Amino acid sequence: MDPGIRMTLLNAVYFKAAWVNAFEKELTDKQIFHGKEGDISVDMMHQQDHFEYAENDEYQMIRLPYHGGCEMTVYLPKDSITTDKWSEKDYLYQLGLEADKQEWDRREVSLSMPKFEMEYGNELKDILKELGLEGIFDGCIYDRLTDEEMAVGSIYHKTAIKNDENGTEAAAVTMMLMEAMALLPEDDIVEMNMDHPFYFTISNTETGLKLFEGCVYNLK
Repeated sequence: MDPGIRMTLLNAVYFKAAWVNAFEKELTDKQIFHGKEGDISVDMMHQQDHFEYAENDEYQMIRLPYHGGCEMTVYLPKDSITTDKWSEKDYLYQLGLEADKQEWDRREVSLSMPKFEMEYGNELKDILKELGLEGIFDGCIYDRLTDEEMAVGSIYHKTAIKNDENGTEAAAVTMMLMEAMALLPEDDIVEMNMDHPFYFTISNTETGLKLFEGCVYNLK
């Protein structure tokens, strides 16, 4: 460790929850996921049940509840070009706001969802500066912590998520060194096949607090 480091601040979040509507392992089979980097065979989970569902011209959206008051919301684009917008500033934030404003219907959905594990880590110093948070890297604001002059040298964030038939397990550690939804006929069974890139969030259903989010572009 760098001898110049005087303090390490850690913020950790751990989440593990079971689906209210669990996937049967016997139904899981091999299917092709059409990722941004090419096609790959993955374990695809299947079930048909009633879920909160909505869609517009660009997305199918579904809310998958967990036991314990949380839910995963999945945004599945109808066109692969839509994924190019995910990197635009505030796009995913606005997408979530627009979705929250809509009336969601409880529909019978035939859902195919890949099992996946993802891990992400990144240095956040430059990102936070772009967001206007230069002040946290100024040593003047930490004068109450110590008599020695200190400043934040780096902030590193790492997230890992595992999603399978039983539910979702996720952990995150941060270290400081749209349009109206289209209503579908009630007698239709909605087909939702997540065999291509999708965006998801995990949030508390009571407070709306977003705990995790991610864009699944490719699977291994």
